[in-house]
Amino acid sequence: MTDLSGFEGRLDELTTRVLMPLRADKSLNGQALDELRALVHEIGDSGAVAETIPTAFAGKLWFVFYAMHDEADHARAEAGAIRRAAAGYQEALRVAIFGPWWGRGR
Repeated sequence: MTDLSGFEGRLDELTTRVLMPLRADKSLNGQALDELRALVHEIGDSGAVAETIPTAFAGKLWFVFYAMHDEADHARAEAGAIRRAAAGYQEALRVAIFGPWWGRGR
C-alpha cells in the first residue's frame, strides 16, 4: 500500500471547497477544481496506482466525481457545465491513477 496520509487532508479540504458551492447554489469553484486535478496528478506522480491505494482513499477520490454528477441532476442551466467539470476530474483520475495502463509502459 502507498502511504497517502500527506494527501488526505488536502483532498478533504479541496472536496469541501468544490462541493459546498455546488450544493449551496450550483456554482463551480474553478480554482478548487484545478487544485483538485493537480492533487490527483501529484498523487499519481508519487507512485500511487489503483492497486496500491487503500479502498477508503479511492472512495474519497471518486466521491467527488459522483457528488458532482448528483448535483448536476438537480441543476438547471448549470447542469452541462457541472457534468463537463466532473468529466474533466474523471479524466484526471483515469490518466494519473486508475488507468488503463496497457501500452503505456506501467
